[in-house]
Amino acid sequence: MKAKVLLVEDDLDVSRMYQYKLAESEFSTTIAMNGQACLEALELDVPDVILLDLKMPVMNGFQVLRRLQAEPRWRQIPVVACSSRGENSDIEQALELGATDFLVKYRTRPEDVVAKVRQVLARPMEKRVVSRYRVPVDPYSDETSRLLSDFGLPYRLQCATCGRALVFEMVPDFSHEEPWFSGRFVCPHCVPPPATAPTLAQPKGEPHGQRAAH
Repeated sequence: MKAKVLLVEDDLDVSRMYQYKLAESEFSTTIAMNGQACLEALELDVPDVILLDLKMPVMNGFQVLRRLQAEPRWRQIPVVACSSRGENSDIEQALELGATDFLVKYRTRPEDVVAKVRQVLARPMEKRVVSRYRVPVDPYSDETSRLLSDFGLPYRLQCATCGRALVFEMVPDFSHEEPWFSGRFVCPHCVPPPATAPTLAQPKGEPHGQRAAH
């Protein structure tokens, strides 16, 4: 049986281009032109994967992700979020709202879309979430002291709400060709990690709190 892909994209030329390539690769595809049409399509048939544009009229992709997470029937459908330019804020918000993976449309060929769909569907269900990583920070290291001084960060990187020590959270950033992470300091008490997020031991001698390429 062919795997089913729901294409949610308001640009008909783009969706037809993706649909043609997916059909050529033995996928069954359905097109929805906005978020509301996506929800209506889901009521009729549940796909194996959703390709979801984030910037659309009527109902945008972020609103769709919220609806998917709120509906038990749809919560486990893997979603590849698609952005025109790959802004870091879009990537982070989409992943926080439950997107499985991310594509940047301006540098993604139709064959790359097919490869991404195959990659997502090949993952075990419990691994169909992009991990984010939390690294403990040594508040007494010289590097941390310099970081606090240079950027005017809170003393010893303590949460302003509860006073607990902050950790450095790294989120995969798919707007780059090479593996890359966007980073931020978070309180592990006030901002609980996703269920699948691992915590890493602090590597000795590494600088703290920087955006890092790997």
